[in-house]
Amino acid sequence: MAKRPNNIADEECKQAVIFARVSSEEQTRGASLDAQLKSVKDYCENITPNKLNKLKVVKIFSIKESSTRGERKLFYEMLDFVKKQKHKTAIVVNCVDRLQRGYRECVELDDLRAQGRIELHFYKEGLILHQNSTSSDIMRWDMGVLSAKMYVGSLRDNVIRSMEYKRENGQWQSAAPIGYLNVSKTKTTPANIIIDPERAPKVKRLFEEYAKGGRTLQDITNFARDMGLSSRLCKKETTISRGQVYKILKDTFYIGYMKNKGKIYKHHYEKFIDKELFEIVQDVMQGRKRAPSKLYYGEKQYVFNGLVKCSECGRLMTSETRTNSYGSYTYLKCNTPRKKCSQKTITEKRALAQVEAALSNGIQISDSMLVNLKKLLREQLKKDAEIKASDKRNITIKIEELKAQEKLLFKYLLTNKCDEETFNESK
Repeated sequence: MAKRPNNIADEECKQAVIFARVSSEEQTRGASLDAQLKSVKDYCENITPNKLNKLKVVKIFSIKESSTRGERKLFYEMLDFVKKQKHKTAIVVNCVDRLQRGYRECVELDDLRAQGRIELHFYKEGLILHQNSTSSDIMRWDMGVLSAKMYVGSLRDNVIRSMEYKRENGQWQSAAPIGYLNVSKTKTTPANIIIDPERAPKVKRLFEEYAKGGRTLQDITNFARDMGLSSRLCKKETTISRGQVYKILKDTFYIGYMKNKGKIYKHHYEKFIDKELFEIVQDVMQGRKRAPSKLYYGEKQYVFNGLVKCSECGRLMTSETRTNSYGSYTYLKCNTPRKKCSQKTITEKRALAQVEAALSNGIQISDSMLVNLKKLLREQLKKDAEIKASDKRNITIKIEELKAQEKLLFKYLLTNKCDEETFNESK
């Protein structure tokens, strides 16, 4: 009876694991795991000039995955299984690019081969790599990996060109922002992005409320939650974050433009935010539009909203109200995260005291400053008058529309097109 070798490298390889893989794209083009498995199983069962013994298949690994993206869990599961074997094991694959399409796995595979723990069998190439393989055989493996890598690179370039072409033609290839819905393509219609009838009005309301000024981003976030606005990615409908609200208010998609890696493209989807409203919101966010001195959100009064900037980073300070065991108090804080700005909070009471102290010292206004103040005041009064005139005109038009509807409703009552109960409720 032959004595069992002490070293696994000295053993004759009699067992194998099969590794078969297709990507989802290849599967749709007709590539098949079954075809791969049949070829390599037949190879293991039959003796060929390059393979003198049959190989006993101890395990089969087959999966639909990309070999260039993700962690390749099944590949490393297969590799761990092979490492645990007490006997030399052949890894049998249909061809080189089924095992790998890059060099990152080569080092580990080549180390195991050089130690004599594994053999690599590539069915289509007719290539067997073992501990004593020649440099020309190793070169054939390297060239196979290089060829597969070039193929992947070519596919990537084609995808990038295709996506750039679509963006230049106004098509968006990612998830649509909150307020829109992605519509999948069908056999007769292409993919599309449409306005979400449920979320779009709420998103527009956010822009309108923030444009008024005097609201912190947290206030607007709370307002969004009160309305029930949420992303499709939210686990709960009330958990929209402040970061998501900030992204909504900064997203140019709502006014017809999409951004990708710093470039701006004009899209062809329907818009529901006016450009003027969007620009007002950006001005408020950047502090270019000064909020009035007394503004309310619910029953909260904030004196310094839109007026005070952080002395350290220059960002606008916002006001918030907190309640503790001693009562409620209002304080100002910088919007920049604490890790990036060390500016501490200050109570509204203390800030008012500082303003009072500064005013008590007297204010010196030069002639040039006075001229500029008068000019700004006239411009503001003119703008206020235009806004009031516009509001009055809009209100008058609305009243006339309501009167016309009331007359029509009364006519329906007289002609028995509606009953008295419906008339009273509608009126």
